[in-house]
Amino acid sequence: MSITFASDYGEIIKTSNRLSIKVKVPELNKEKFSTLINELSSSYASMNQKFILIIDLYEYKSLPYDPSYYRVIIDLFKKYLPITTEHLCFTILIIPNYTLQTSISIFFRFYKPLRPVFTFKNREKLESINCPN
Repeated sequence: MSITFASDYGEIIKTSNRLSIKVKVPELNKEKFSTLINELSSSYASMNQKFILIIDLYEYKSLPYDPSYYRVIIDLFKKYLPITTEHLCFTILIIPNYTLQTSISIFFRFYKPLRPVFTFKNREKLESINCPN
């Protein structure tokens, strides 16, 4: 396991077959959001084999209303489309909050992921999930 970024508001952990971003606060301002996205972008760019993307929003309470946040996320996945196409197995979202789950569902009406996205309410059994060969 390699922690590529850690702060009081989030962390990014990279292993050979997983890339995890964990938000550790209820809300992110634009500066902290940008920092996490930049760090995620660097880690995502270095993924060169099959992997699972885990986005842990367990502590996060609500998505911002500002559409520029969503544009940044969509642009990130567009930028790394070849990596996503070739190496991403699927994405796991950890979202216990019903309001946040609804917001994420709305987001996916505008952005269609290339790989499956699974939503979990907690972190249980995550360690047993792997990319199929």
